[in-house]
This record gives sequence, structure tokens and C-alpha cells, in this order.
Amino acid sequence: MNVVVLCELAWSLRGKAYGYTRTDIANALDGFLNVGAFQIQHRDQVKAAVLDYRQGKADFADYLIGHLNSRAGCQSTVTFDQALADTGGFQPL
Repeated sequence: MNVVVLCELAWSLRGKAYGYTRTDIANALDGFLNVGAFQIQHRDQVKAAVLDYRQGKADFADYLIGHLNSRAGCQSTVTFDQALADTGGFQPL
């Protein structure tokens, strides 16, 4: 499963049509990770992003981008999102 699909899932579940909580969304993402039949792209980074999403204030996609960038060798990810200002690996613009 492509990570973009997981980001879209998180955005859709959070939106006005469904209005799920962060906990519900994190549980759904964990559910996909725990089904062995699914091939999840960048599984370790997705797991780390779900954990950060559970504990943080930013969107799942933001945390996933940060973890993917770190895996690619980046020291930090520049962001406009002030919810990430105090999060390691991010640098507010």
C-alpha cells in the first residue's frame, strides 16, 4: 500500500464527512500495519509516524514526511506548520 493512500485515509477520516478522532485514526492506521496481507510501503516510517501522530498535534502526513526525509538522510524537514515547531527533526520556516 502506497503511503499516499494512508495519508488520504487519515485526511478523509478526519474530515467533516466522518469526523473521527486522532485516536480513532491512529487505531485505523495501526490496523492496516497489523494485517500481514497488506504490503505497506516504508512500514517502519509509517509505524513511527503513527506513534508521533498519537502523541502530537500535527497531521499524520507531516510526521510521515519527516520520517521519510530522515530515512533519505535529511537532518531536518522545513515546515510551515507551527504544530511541529517543538518536534525533533522539523525546522519551522
